[in-house]
Amino acid sequence: MKKKQIKLMMKELSKNYNININDNYVFIKDDNKIFITNRDIKKIDLSNLNIKQIGLLFAEIKNNKFYLTDVAKEIFLK
Repeated sequence: MKKKQIKLMMKELSKNYNININDNYVFIKDDNKIFITNRDIKKIDLSNLNIKQIGLLFAEIKNNKFYLTDVAKEIFLK
């Protein structure tokens, strides 16, 4: 995801869910789904692997609105 998109998402997370996520995570957008994973994923050579997705399904975008998944709510709202 682009930095501007991440900033907007972080602002919405803070406003709507009172969640503040540190910089140790990377967000990957695939269609209308947003996945979250640790920044250390960059250290792994993935070029020879057939990977469909990486990380936890964090949120979905529907009708230009951002919705956390149930799993993300359980992890980050505690």
